[in-house]
Amino acid sequence: MFVSRYYNWKPGSKGAYGHASSYKLKPDAPNDAVETLSKALLVPFFEKLLADGTILEYEIDEETIHTDSMVDFTPHRDMLVRVNATYK
Repeated sequence: MFVSRYYNWKPGSKGAYGHASSYKLKPDAPNDAVETLSKALLVPFFEKLLADGTILEYEIDEETIHTDSMVDFTPHRDMLVRVNATYK
């Protein structure tokens, strides 16, 4: 389960592509690392891309329920998906 505290979108057409990346913070990262990175770097960057029409939506999620019981998670993974949705 994930929670999104930083996100935005603008109306757009169906058939857009989606991209997702997952990163693992270093063990010594501060507790507010996601908040600090989001406010200082990621949100301003994504807002610029949103404003110039490069992207239609972004969100920065944090995993709220952590489970390692049957899955071998790697520190980083990417995926590209085709999204059949319209943002309103």
